[in-house]
Amino acid sequence: MHTFVLRRILLLVPILLGVATLTFVLMYVVPGDPVRALAGERYDEETLARMRAGLGLDRPLVVQYVDFLGRLARFDLGTSFVTKRPVSEAIRERFPRTLVLALSAMGIAILCGVAIGALSAWGRHPVLSRILMTASLVGVSMPVFWLGLLLIYLFAIELRVLPPSGYGGGSIRNLILPAITLSFASMATIARVTR
Repeated sequence: MHTFVLRRILLLVPILLGVATLTFVLMYVVPGDPVRALAGERYDEETLARMRAGLGLDRPLVVQYVDFLGRLARFDLGTSFVTKRPVSEAIRERFPRTLVLALSAMGIAILCGVAIGALSAWGRHPVLSRILMTASLVGVSMPVFWLGLLLIYLFAIELRVLPPSGYGGGSIRNLILPAITLSFASMATIARVTR
């Protein structure tokens, strides 16, 4: 058992290194110059050179890559260009809300998915079974962003029973629409597997 766990942990290292390398390469493959985007419309070459030196973009690519991996190993994700704050600080600040949303969505998906799957497998009502399985097929097929817009339109704009957006101090009313939206595809999959 210990050997299996150790092997899995060791397999994680090349995967994480591959993801980090791919991320680094994509930053250089994507068209556009980040320094010019930061400088705005009015800039001169001296300002661009100074900004590149400040960001370390004037160094050789291999040095930048090693520095990138070193910062990732220390969980130093840099500074946001928008807020001018450390990115890790922003993630730490928003993580509890994200965790509450993810756990809520997972709970809804498991509870409702198992219930819908069991109900559709119950042989006494074949019409109900077909309706539930068709709804689960739609749930698996529908993009999350589209479902979110439909739910906002129905419950926030037309019926006016739930807020369309915002955290709202962590109230349950503000959590309902995002949690249902995120849980829908997983709920449909769980329902089909349960059946």
